[in-house]
Amino acid sequence: YEPPLQPGVSGYSYLKHVAVARLLLNRVNHIVVRQCPEVENVCQLALQFGADTLLGTNVPELERQVRAAGFSLGL
Repeated sequence: YEPPLQPGVSGYSYLKHVAVARLLLNRVNHIVVRQCPEVENVCQLALQFGADTLLGTNVPELERQVRAAGFSLGL
């Protein structure tokens, strides 16, 4: 499942989608989030709110976000 990342959505609303998805969609294996340039640390928070997969084009930035959230890369 990938929560909607639409123009103008706030970081709060996006994280709420992630958290609710993790709680209610118990048969979904992965919650996917995209790198959000509008909100710097939304990837870090999304990992802490239940997401387990990050998508984006800037790999070094994604790695930094994962480590800053306190997780290790599962390569």
